[in-house]
Amino acid sequence: MPKYVYYCEVCEETFDVVHGMTEKHNLCNLCGESDFVYRIPQKTSIQKPKESGHLVDEFIDKNKQTLEEMIRETKDKDYEF
Repeated sequence: MPKYVYYCEVCEETFDVVHGMTEKHNLCNLCGESDFVYRIPQKTSIQKPKESGHLVDEFIDKNKQTLEEMIRETKDKDYEF
């Protein structure tokens, strides 16, 4: 979702708001006033959602450790054929 910068004429502050491109924001996040808030035109930035890749990496590492332990255990055992 794009991040927009807004200016409030009442408290004379700027603040960031993340919302869809077709949505409008008319409430100041700082002082709560409405109808005195204007978007400052600028190049929008897109916030990417957090990726779940780190979870996959954690599971892979855990499974690697488990597999290494199982390999060590099987090497230590005596098998009769």
